[in-house]
Amino acid sequence: MDATLRAVADPTRRAILLLVREQEASAGEIAARFPELSRPAVSQHLRVLGAAGLITVRRVGNRRLYRLRPEGLADAARFLDGMWSARLGRLKRAAEDAVGRTETMTIEQTVWIDAPPGTVWRYLTDPEHLRDWWGEAEFDPRPGGLVRVAMDEGPRPVMRGEVVDLVPDRLVAFTFGWEPTPGAPDLPVGSSLVEVVLAEQNGGTRLTLRHSGLPSRLGGETAGGWLHMLRRLGDATRSVG
Repeated sequence: MDATLRAVADPTRRAILLLVREQEASAGEIAARFPELSRPAVSQHLRVLGAAGLITVRRVGNRRLYRLRPEGLADAARFLDGMWSARLGRLKRAAEDAVGRTETMTIEQTVWIDAPPGTVWRYLTDPEHLRDWWGEAEFDPRPGGLVRVAMDEGPRPVMRGEVVDLVPDRLVAFTFGWEPTPGAPDLPVGSSLVEVVLAEQNGGTRLTLRHSGLPSRLGGETAGGWLHMLRRLGDATRSVG
C-alpha cells in the first residue's frame, strides 16, 4: 500500500492513470499528452505505476499498451475510507506539511567538452572510463540495466539506479539515488532521474545534464556536485578526444 500511496502522490502519475482509465494507450501516446516531459521521464513514471501494481502492460508487436488496474487501488481506498473521521483533518494537514518538506526541483547544466560525442559517450557508459572521472562503476547498457557508482571522494557514497533510455552517442538517462550509507545524501534509490544529452559543437561536444525529481533541500548540493563531476569528465576526455 505504501508504494501505491507514493505513486499516486505525484500529480503527473495521477493524470496518467486518468488517461488510461477507460482505454489502453502506448508510451508514445501518453508522452504526447505531456509535452513538458521528456520521454525518459514519462517512462520512469510508467515504471513507478507498474511497480505499484496500478497499471497493466500488454504487448502488441513492438508496442507496449498501458491500462489502469483498478484493483491496485483497493488497499489504498480501504485505508482512506477507514480514516474518514474527525481525525481526517489532522491527517490532511500532516500530509500537506510532508509535501511542503519534499517539494522537488530540477537542475540543468550545459558544458562544452573538447572531445567528440562518441568519446564522451564511452566515458558515460563504459565502467572502465567511468572510473576515470566518477568512481568504481557498474553499467549495464540496456533499459532496466543496473547503474552503480562507488565514488572515491568525501564519505565515498554509492549511487545506484537503472537505465531508462539509451541512444548511442546522443542520450543516456537513468534513475538516480544514494544507497543508505554514512554521509550519503538522503535521496532514496530510484527517486530522481538524470538525463544527459550530447550534441556535436565546434569540433567538440555540448553536454546538457538534466536532473529532475530532486528534493529542494538537496538542489544546491547536487548542482555543485554535478558541476565538479562534469569538470572531471572534461579533463578525462580531453587527452583522448
